[in-house]
Amino acid sequence: MSARSQSLQAAGVDLASESLRSLRRGLARADDFALFIAVCNSPADRERYIELLKESLPGVQLHVVALGGDTLDPLEETLRQIGGAARGPVMLTGLESAAPSQENFRPVLQVLNVQRPKWPERIPRTVVLWIPDYLLGLMGREAPDFLDWRSDTIFFPALSEPALVPMESAVWAGGTDGRMAEADRRERIRELHSRLALYRDSDDPVAQCACADWMMELGNHHDLLGEISAAEEMYQKVVEISGRLDRRERMAAAYGNLGLIYQTRGDLDEAEKMLRKALEIEERLGHREGMAADYGNLGGIYLTRGDLDQAEKMLRKALEIEQLLGRLKGMANAYGNLGLIYQTRGDLDQAEKMHRKALEINERLGRLEGMAADYGNLGLIYRTRGDLDQAEKMHRKALEINERLGQLEGMANAYGNLGLIYKRRGDLDEAEKMHRKALEIEERLGRLEGMAADYSNLGLIAQTRGDLDEAEKMHRKALEIEERLGRLEGMANQYGNLGLIYRTRGDLDQAEKMHRKALEIDERLGRLGGMAAHYGNLGSIYETRGDSEQARDLWTKARDIYAKIGIPHMVKQIQDFLDSLPKE
Repeated sequence: MSARSQSLQAAGVDLASESLRSLRRGLARADDFALFIAVCNSPADRERYIELLKESLPGVQLHVVALGGDTLDPLEETLRQIGGAARGPVMLTGLESAAPSQENFRPVLQVLNVQRPKWPERIPRTVVLWIPDYLLGLMGREAPDFLDWRSDTIFFPALSEPALVPMESAVWAGGTDGRMAEADRRERIRELHSRLALYRDSDDPVAQCACADWMMELGNHHDLLGEISAAEEMYQKVVEISGRLDRRERMAAAYGNLGLIYQTRGDLDEAEKMLRKALEIEERLGHREGMAADYGNLGGIYLTRGDLDQAEKMLRKALEIEQLLGRLKGMANAYGNLGLIYQTRGDLDQAEKMHRKALEINERLGRLEGMAADYGNLGLIYRTRGDLDQAEKMHRKALEINERLGQLEGMANAYGNLGLIYKRRGDLDEAEKMHRKALEIEERLGRLEGMAADYSNLGLIAQTRGDLDEAEKMHRKALEIEERLGRLEGMANQYGNLGLIYRTRGDLDQAEKMHRKALEIDERLGRLGGMAAHYGNLGSIYETRGDSEQARDLWTKARDIYAKIGIPHMVKQIQDFLDSLPKE
């Protein structure tokens, strides 16, 4: 599609959305009889607009009246079709059939004009007359008195199917469908806020239920856009309204989403509290789909804390339920998270197997946000193995998808991972550029876990450049965040990085102390990759001290672990160290 046709379509979407909102506001304000002229040339689009009005006006019954070609008196025909129906706006359609453009004599318009005074008396409700644009001109000449009743004339453009997407709830999956472009998502947010404004002071339970649903969808949109404070506000309101209306299923979903918000912020205790509340409700309701989601999210909490056994237990529960229900999306999430556990343990082959399973499902579903996460995780595996070209390819795929979706958190992750690749290649300026981009996004999101990773990576760059003071400053910032979050894996990484700084300065005792702290944590977590790195670094300390025997023992442990988890370039590096030692 050309740039010009895209801009024309965007203009059409804006006009359609605003026209619908204008009519909706008019219907909400009108009391007793009021006439709105809705000009729409496409009967199919007219029907769509009326359906959208119905969806966005909960508790309001719209009465659709269809005039035929033989209609002479629209007032009597309208009364006949609505009969004794309850109050509610009338959508009057089909006048073009009784007053075709090619006819010279149109008696139906004359009758409409003559009976002008009777409409407010006999139909004391809002009437929306849907007509094509040629009829608007004819009515100005042949039914001017009736036309004088109009409160407003609203023009509705004829649109293609994609152009109405921002207004249709069904295509948004409650706001969780990550495939939509950011511009469409922003337009959808505007549409939902317009609906909420109409019911701000309503006590009607039907309207309140609809408002809670719209707020939940708004929260999901804001979350996907990285606007987590706005998302939190919406989810809190959903909890409040759902509690008042005793809508427990909706309340559980809101608690679950709040748990994810707190996890993003690094408040793991509050996140677990919310998810436990959600799980309690879902178990009481026997709602297995919700239980699976809560188990999966709790697994993510334990994974962040470094409790891999408990994390796997939760994720296996989630996967079991998802397989039982045949829910592919949930299965993909569970496989992806299990892949992260195996990755942390250093079992790269099993980790890749899990991520490939997740990617296969997400590709089948067309779930772009899931595919981006899977590409990113596969990139981490390739980088760990030393295949930097394949790793970059995966991270570039992830970045492209996240940029298209406007998902800031995913973009930050991709930038950070690309920075690590550039650092491994020795391109420190490009690496720093990537990590600065990542840090800027994470700070905007208030995402502590991501900020810690970015500070750590910037510290490694400063370390490589020989700026040890700046490096220590960055690693101390990262360690402070990791300790606040209780993230053992992150703490181990920072102790290890600080150990390298002290060793470079020649403070071998302090260096050993840091590496021992790191090793103790990684042994507790069963993180083989981390253990191998710490054994290697401790071996270097003892080699510097001249203790070849202790160095050989530690390097041998490191080499054997690297061989076990399949990192050949590190096996070779450690073997070179061993070969450099004096023969026993």
